[in-house]
Amino acid sequence: MADKLTYKEVWETLSKVDCSEHIEKKMNLSYLSWAWAFGTLMEHYADATFEFGAFTTAEDAMHDAMFYPDGSASVFVTVDIQGLKRSMWLPVMDNRNNAISNPSSRQISDAKMRCLVKCIALFGLGHYIYAGEDLPSSDKETTVKKVEEVEEVEEVEDKETKADTSESVLFNEAFIKFLEMNADTVKNLESYFVENKSNMAKLKKELPDLYTGLIKLCAEKKQQLIKAENYKKQPKHPDHTGKIELSKTMLKALVERAKKNQDITISMAMWDRQSKEGKNYKYVSIELPEIKEPEVEAFEDEIPF
Repeated sequence: MADKLTYKEVWETLSKVDCSEHIEKKMNLSYLSWAWAFGTLMEHYADATFEFGAFTTAEDAMHDAMFYPDGSASVFVTVDIQGLKRSMWLPVMDNRNNAISNPSSRQISDAKMRCLVKCIALFGLGHYIYAGEDLPSSDKETTVKKVEEVEEVEEVEDKETKADTSESVLFNEAFIKFLEMNADTVKNLESYFVENKSNMAKLKKELPDLYTGLIKLCAEKKQQLIKAENYKKQPKHPDHTGKIELSKTMLKALVERAKKNQDITISMAMWDRQSKEGKNYKYVSIELPEIKEPEVEAFEDEIPF
């Protein structure tokens, strides 16, 4: 039976690869071609896999990026080499490394591939690029020093006190899903927060940006719940409230019918639906029925009088 692959062995293999001819420069920043990086990974570890993070909104829609209250977003990826896993996250940024508000699908796609390369670098491939070095050192002493540093890191990883950021990322995703699907009262929200205090403290220590974003989401959700709970104080108050958005086309049609002194009827349909997580919700659709103009009976004669 072959010996189990170790982080040290992977690092020793990938950190020795010279990436200098495959570095791309943009705005004085260095990037490694994702196609070349993944191809190199396959040359050494053909069974390696990767998985990007996926996120579900309150409307049960899937997104491949996590959006924050300010409109910015981050992507996440985990690379697995024969059971050796490392995770990485990356904001969706412009060529100046500033976070983009409401990024397009192309910008998110580019960020995902950059994040993949950065995650592969955690295994050693092109790691020096992110440390600000121009070329890999061929000095034996430097190589030995890097290996020793990796050994020290792995010894810490074997201990329970080692911070496993991948667990914090998963916890963050789970908490967001709870906010979207299950946090239906203030008491429920606060109880869930208290029950996960240790995980929150871990997230704050390891990934402070994610922690800050999550706290903002909790605050916004709490205000929504307070409004909802304070509204229904009497049996006559509605059980459900919401908003109806009218398109410009529908508004224009309503105005035209009003000018013609026509009665206006809006059709509405409602469905009881259930999300993948098992939570029930109402789906409402409205439309403005077409009004057919009365047909004028045609005369057979050209002049009927």
